[in-house]
Amino acid sequence: MSRSGAVRGDRGSGSALTAVLVLVLVGVGSVAMGVVQAHLVAGRTQSAADLAALAAAGSGGCAGAAATARANGAELLECASDGPDVIVSVQNPAPTLLSRVAFLVGGGTDRVIASARAGYPSS
Repeated sequence: MSRSGAVRGDRGSGSALTAVLVLVLVGVGSVAMGVVQAHLVAGRTQSAADLAALAAAGSGGCAGAAATARANGAELLECASDGPDVIVSVQNPAPTLLSRVAFLVGGGTDRVIASARAGYPSS
């Protein structure tokens, strides 16, 4: 077998391998972006819940909790008193990529929900 015959058989395989590698890297990058985006939205939602609970436990009541949640980009779902404590739940829309993946998998939700409790320490 001649050397030129071996080279002709492998011709273009580097391009195909590069194309597959690029597709894999784009896929992994997309999944990583979705995970980071979901983590950021979950953190923002929890921060909005914490701040809303503190506002409700202060002098603002549930109206203050709703205003604080809105100011932090969230929507107040629930505000309830539990003795000296206040419990709030807020929601944010789920990241688009995460919602699409969850739909394809057959589960998931289109929103991120977080709850928080705040009040004065009991003596």
